[in-house]
Amino acid sequence: MRKILTDAERYAYAAGMLDGDGCIMIYLDSFGKYRAVIKVKNTNKDVIIWLNDNFGGSIHTNKMHNPKWKDDYDWMLYAVDDISKFITNVYPYLIIKLKQAQTLLFFLNREYNDNGERWFKEMKELNKKGKPDGSSADVREAERNTS
Repeated sequence: MRKILTDAERYAYAAGMLDGDGCIMIYLDSFGKYRAVIKVKNTNKDVIIWLNDNFGGSIHTNKMHNPKWKDDYDWMLYAVDDISKFITNVYPYLIIKLKQAQTLLFFLNREYNDNGERWFKEMKELNKKGKPDGSSADVREAERNTS
């Protein structure tokens, strides 16, 4: 029999999914307005359906062209109210995406005359792929540990 989860347990599990298989983004839409989206990608459709059933949003299926690969599924939140409620509740449980969540909260709670560009640029930097540029504290820490 499946255990009924408390709200805290549901949000903690969702935070783990977001930390491991998700992303928090701010993007510029086709009308020139900054918007937020939260996305989790996984090949297990059941977990994506669980996220959708528990937190709203939408599901997108990505069919793989290689028959050896599994299809994958995206769970996405676009509605500001849904994003705000979700990120506020998973925030205490996040580890990897904590800075992105904090930036998203600043973006969602910005002043009316703030168009969001500052938060867009900060999120873009936080989500940048590849190795750090060499000036970060993380790189200096790694160098200390290897010498």
